[in-house]
Amino acid sequence: MLRIASLIVLALASAAATVAGPAGADVVAGNVTFIDRNYGPIAFAEAQWETRTASTVTDAFVLTAKTHRDNTTHVFVELRTTYLDANGQPTGGVDLSGGAAGVQQTFDEHNLTNASVDTTVPATSCTLDADGNPTSRADGGTLSASAVWTGQGPISRTNYEDHFHVPAIFVFIDRANGPIRLVSATATIGREAFDASSQQVADMGVNVQLVALICPHGC
Repeated sequence: MLRIASLIVLALASAAATVAGPAGADVVAGNVTFIDRNYGPIAFAEAQWETRTASTVTDAFVLTAKTHRDNTTHVFVELRTTYLDANGQPTGGVDLSGGAAGVQQTFDEHNLTNASVDTTVPATSCTLDADGNPTSRADGGTLSASAVWTGQGPISRTNYEDHFHVPAIFVFIDRANGPIRLVSATATIGREAFDASSQQVADMGVNVQLVALICPHGC
């Protein structure tokens, strides 16, 4: 928790530097990616899934976004596998993550009926100990991701700040001011398939302010 809190402070300090610095510059501090409101309205879709077997727990996350000011698409993908012993206790794991800009994406920004992304990103692989802490880091090659979001229910307008935290994986701070909609999401990440039955959280919307702090694995 202290490490994550420190990264948040570092990213917010970098954000202040961005406001004072060249407009539109990405701020990258260590393993933190910062997307700020200087990009204008941002269309986004995100989802998290979890699947379990007797010997593994697999968590997956996809965030895709489009910044209006420069008309650039972005994606971040995370795939984390935790290995379990015969008693269901963690023994270690592997975390694979990556991101890219200029990806293939579709997005219905007016009605929030659907969104999709289909891409392959360069990835980093981390070996995890039984507590989920990274013990080594290596080039993970590439990670493919194909995801589809389908709007469910009414569109609402939001004005709030939401903190979405998966321990040892990432922190996502979302300052929303704009239309948002709950969605059903499916994805194939690497060789793993995820559907509505394993979905944990999923939504899409258009924010006029968005702050995203992503700490893939801290290694």
